Amino acid sequence: MPVAYSGTPHLGTITGVNEFCVINRSSNQAINLGVGDHVMFNSLTGFRGGQYIQPDLLTTYSNVQGAASIGRITLKAGPAYYLQYMPGLVLVDASGSFGTFTFHNATDGLNFGGFYKAVPVSQTTHVNYGTTMATIIEPTKDILVEVRIIAVTGTITGIGEGTAANPTLLIYTI
Repeated sequence: MPVAYSGTPHLGTITGVNEFCVINRSSNQAINLGVGDHVMFNSLTGFRGGQYIQPDLLTTYSNVQGAASIGRITLKAGPAYYLQYMPGLVLVDASGSFGTFTFHNATDGLNFGGFYKAVPVSQTTHVNYGTTMATIIEPTKDILVEVRIIAVTGTITGIGEGTAANPTLLIYTI
């Protein structure tokens, strides 16, 4: 049974979804694919607001804690947020290889919200088409959020396909 939205909308909308952001990777990510790296989202495909959700699509890549970086999103303190990661295509180098992803608070260096494990569905092409990873977070201060690689067996050789099956992140205030 659906639960009615009981909070105060931040922008006065009637839907309960006040700000949203849909970002993806517009091409294959073939670098920065090790443990501690993150998905470098670089394309905005849907956006409303900007007061609470602020994606970084241009800054030079960094995996340094607290640093601005392409693919990181600032979430402002105050509202709660729903985050959903759709990995698209994840390529690994060999049979038995995999990569594990999670949501990561890059301000404080903390993982949150479970994880997604990309395991190849084919023993010949070493390709994984994943489902989704989702969570809710309500930060008490402004934080940088990313989709981080937290474990790799073998080698991740790419995230995304270039023109299709690219990783996508949906964030909205609730």
